[in-house]
Amino acid sequence: MSETIRDYQQKVDKTVRELGGYWRPLSGLARVIEELGELSELIMTSESDREELGGELADLFIITASVGNQYCTDLNEELSLMGYPIHIDELYHGISLINNKKEGLMKLIIRAGQIARILNHYEGDKKKKPTEKKRRLGEEIAKFNIDLIALANLNNIPLFTYVDQILDRDVVRDKNRFDITHDPTTEPSLDHFRELTKGTPYESLKKVWGSYEWDESLSLEKNLQNTLPTFQRFGKVGENEGLEALVLEIVGEEFISDEENRNKTIQRVLQFFHRYDPYIGQEPDVNDLGLHELTFRFHYYGLEFEWIPMVDQQTLFILFIPQYH
Repeated sequence: MSETIRDYQQKVDKTVRELGGYWRPLSGLARVIEELGELSELIMTSESDREELGGELADLFIITASVGNQYCTDLNEELSLMGYPIHIDELYHGISLINNKKEGLMKLIIRAGQIARILNHYEGDKKKKPTEKKRRLGEEIAKFNIDLIALANLNNIPLFTYVDQILDRDVVRDKNRFDITHDPTTEPSLDHFRELTKGTPYESLKKVWGSYEWDESLSLEKNLQNTLPTFQRFGKVGENEGLEALVLEIVGEEFISDEENRNKTIQRVLQFFHRYDPYIGQEPDVNDLGLHELTFRFHYYGLEFEWIPMVDQQTLFILFIPQYH
């Protein structure tokens, strides 16, 4: 059986990690617009070069797959939900939704607009209107790539052959070109958690974000401050994108030397995040925070989390599992 579109997502992820990590999502969106502009120039030229066209289409897959990876999008899952095949050979022969290049370009521009709308709600300054239709980033990225494949097929371009070529080129050309970046899908805390939970029920959790890399020279509160933006983003996008958990890694024997210290550490963690909960003072049941409770309410829309502590050597992990309604 041929490779799937999810396999290519994972190839993109591997290359991104080798090059230093993901850009911020809005920077990724800017790259989508940049590449759409270049694609438009090619398509508006009467005799566009097939090699150039294949390269631009491949760039757009790589960039949108990168943005999707940052929200744990599974393109196999998304395409299956829409009734499309997931294997590359079937996608080459089973997707023909457009009649000409300009129609294909217009579809991509429309899809990019929807992706931009969602990312602006998630990461930008535009607040979602109460009456606005619910949209998921994963679904819109999948739709974008279906139209991308259709445009490639129309021009007899084997899209994923070009994707392979560009990924192979970038690993060599762009090595050490970019700064190391932080993203909740590539943090060491997530890798450490995956290693710890092999062979346990928690291994089945696929859509998980990790806390900011721990710095043992900083206090507990300073480290939590580094992770706060991740927690806030999770609260904002988690339910819409189907994120399953956020794992917080705390490193240092002083935090877990015995049960009393471990409980005090957990208490400090919950109290820290509790201080930044905008619901405090708005609902009577929000202000009461204690270790006797297995859930606490934090940030957007009164989202509640179940928390589960795990200890491994000199590390305390706290797994926050959202209780979506």
